[in-house]
Amino acid sequence: MPDLNDAKIGTDTIVETTELCVGYEDTGNIIDGVSIQIRPGTITSLAGPNGSGKSTLLKTIARQIKPKSGSVRIANRDIWSMSARDFARECAYVSQFFDNSLALTVKEFVTLGRNPHQKWWSWNISQEDLDSIESAMELAQVKSLEKRFVANLSGGEKQRVAIAAALAQKPQILLLDEPVSSLDFKHRINVFSLLKKLKENSLAIIVILHDLTMIDQLSDQVILIERKEPTPNKIASVGAPDETLTREEIKRIFEVDVEILPGSEPGQRFFEMQFMP
Repeated sequence: MPDLNDAKIGTDTIVETTELCVGYEDTGNIIDGVSIQIRPGTITSLAGPNGSGKSTLLKTIARQIKPKSGSVRIANRDIWSMSARDFARECAYVSQFFDNSLALTVKEFVTLGRNPHQKWWSWNISQEDLDSIESAMELAQVKSLEKRFVANLSGGEKQRVAIAAALAQKPQILLLDEPVSSLDFKHRINVFSLLKKLKENSLAIIVILHDLTMIDQLSDQVILIERKEPTPNKIASVGAPDETLTREEIKRIFEVDVEILPGSEPGQRFFEMQFMP
């Protein structure tokens, strides 16, 4: 598999938030007091009930919205001290929403991922660009779609194309907002495998997921967010899946009961919802 990162990354923290408070002008603070650390070569899942602020937190780390207070740092640089181009070379963000008005083919859309690596006054596509585009399409399994128009794709296909464009950036950090929400079972498994491969290439991955079994089997770190209405939401716990995804904590945070079943492999667990009459 090709190396997706040209720069060598050490084992230190690559993403760090300090006393981060996030929200919108018309909402006030949605979540506050967020101090977390993300290391290269790890997958961190953001989990919590709807309305807990997962997407807002991810957008703040992705420089889509400014924090109310506190900071987000990448490799010890405040993200708002970086140019948009420099930030995009380090970090790629895949939203759960897709612009259906784009009159682009899949390959043209994925090619946009190379924009941060181009000089602003000219577009001069290099062999490195071409290799990155081809590699990204193959990894996201959209190579067969390259000549189709993005607007004509299914929701799941669009999601995979968006991931391909993010991979074409060759980021060190990948932020994914519900990347499997539109996917069928086969492509959910493919994304699961893809994220594990990317982790092996030292990417730091932060992903929003809802499937507890997938979170448990995929994540090195889980950040559980608790709804605290009418006050801002809070981080309930941070840690390895076996530390955070306990039956008691899941019941408290999600207000549902689960049975945790052992899998066939050592340490493997499956989460089964207990439906109340």
